[in-house]
Parts: sequence; structure tokens; C-alpha cells
Amino acid sequence: MGLLGAASGLAAGLSYALFIFGFKNTSASGKPQTTLTIAFYSFYLILLLITDMDQAARAITSNDIGWFLILGVLGAGISFMVYVNGIQWTAPTTASMVAMVEPVTASLFGFCLSGII
Repeated sequence: MGLLGAASGLAAGLSYALFIFGFKNTSASGKPQTTLTIAFYSFYLILLLITDMDQAARAITSNDIGWFLILGVLGAGISFMVYVNGIQWTAPTTASMVAMVEPVTASLFGFCLSGII
């Protein structure tokens, strides 16, 4: 795994925890949809700076575009709608613990799709 892998994992966990606590506090004083829109748009702009546009264009025109759309709708769209509604009823600590299961399930799903498991 190495030091870089461990540091990246810790940084990802810290970022995720900060997002959850920040989102919970922002949701109490404003609309969760507005907060998520700003967060996603900011993340989109950051990713746009480091994206290989040729590779992104090839992904859009590939035969796997249906899988991209399904994973986007199920993985981001529906799950975040459930998350936004559910976070209003849970404490930030509970929400952060439950949300930490997401990377594990995403990894297992990826392994299952790739045929490793």
C-alpha cells in the first residue's frame, strides 16, 4: 500500500467527514439542494482543470455510455436524494459513520463488475 496510499486514504476520509459535518450545518440554515449544487459545481470546475479531454470524449462515444449513465443516476442521483432527505433526521456523527460505508461498497461493486470477486 505504501505511505502515499495511506496518506491518500486518510485525506479522503478527512475530506468526507468535513463535507458531512459542513453539509449538516449548512442544511440547518439553508436548502440542502442549493448546498449540494454549489458543492458539485465547485467539484466539477476543479475536475475540469485536470481532466484529459480526449479520453473524456472517447468515454462519451464508447459502447459503455449506458453503464456510465446508469452508474451516474443510481450512484449519484438517487443516492444523494435519499441522503439529502435522510440527513435531516440524523445526527452528524451517525451520518458520517453510515456514509463511511460508501467507499467499501463502491470498491466491492467495482471488484464484482470486474470479475475479481
